[in-house]
Amino acid sequence: MTLILTILLFILIFGIVIIIHEAGHFLVARREGMRVKEFAFGFPPRIFSKRKGQTRYTFNSIPLGGYVSILGEEEESEAKDSFNKKKPMARLRVVLAGIGMNFILAWVLLILYFWVAPFGPKIDAVAVANVYAGSPAEAAGIKMNDFIVSANGTLLTSDEILGEFTRAHRGEAVTLVIRSQGKEKALTVQLSADEKAPLGVAIADVGALPTIPWYLAPWHALVEMFNVTVAVLGFLGQLIVKIFGVSTSASIQAVSGPVGIFSQLKQIMILGAPAVVHYAALISLAVGIFNLLPIPALDGGRAIFLFFESIFGKRALSHATEAWVHAIGFFVLILIIIVVTYFDIQRLG
Repeated sequence: MTLILTILLFILIFGIVIIIHEAGHFLVARREGMRVKEFAFGFPPRIFSKRKGQTRYTFNSIPLGGYVSILGEEEESEAKDSFNKKKPMARLRVVLAGIGMNFILAWVLLILYFWVAPFGPKIDAVAVANVYAGSPAEAAGIKMNDFIVSANGTLLTSDEILGEFTRAHRGEAVTLVIRSQGKEKALTVQLSADEKAPLGVAIADVGALPTIPWYLAPWHALVEMFNVTVAVLGFLGQLIVKIFGVSTSASIQAVSGPVGIFSQLKQIMILGAPAVVHYAALISLAVGIFNLLPIPALDGGRAIFLFFESIFGKRALSHATEAWVHAIGFFVLILIIIVVTYFDIQRLG
């Protein structure tokens, strides 16, 4: 039953995030006088479809995406209401509208989170967000999404307590009580002498929930969005420079795909409604940040071409060539998702 509820909640959260994103493209395209051929949730095969005016509204069977099809976006069209006949800045507004809606949704959900957080349950344990390959934690059988309840009898009410404990017992064998899928068990773990990561896990403090005045929630939501965005872009920057041989701590193994995100949701549901709202906000923010990247096939990649056209008054590439560039970018993105999913499955054991 828990698995079914998790799947339904996963689909609901991603469905809302996707619909809001695509609604941004749809609404701004209509506002700019463009003809929207189709507004679709999910990917085919088709379950339900209805035409209203010039737009077909479609509900598909694979709820892992969505799209808005605008006349003249993927093909040349001579119609006045086609995408390719509008000015570059109008097209740029349409392309960036989905990202903007994701940021707005994230902000609204974070405000809601700060409002409801004081009423959420307090769990005195430390959540394992990631287990590093070859670490003492991996050798002992600790897995991502486990909870570490105590260490040598000391209750772990925060991530700081666990950090202090592992640093104080570097190189020693310790007993950790782990809660996994609702069941507790004691594990003997031989900590490494590594000063930075004696246990070898990324941890998250799930015990403390924020309590701030309701009227400060909008500001705190903006601050969290800014901090998360900076952290994500910094991490991605490290990944990029690592490709060119620069040594950094970033690793593709730390990136979560659909499988990893679904696994995290199973843990988050235990923490109550505030944690789920926070999770949904971060998903929406992540989708916005990801689409903002200047990669062909993503909104950010399309925006680069339109920005060039708006500055110089001509296309950087022909319509056909640009379509090929986006197709190649899409293929690369699929490969990245496959690699990330592989590491997700490895982490889950």
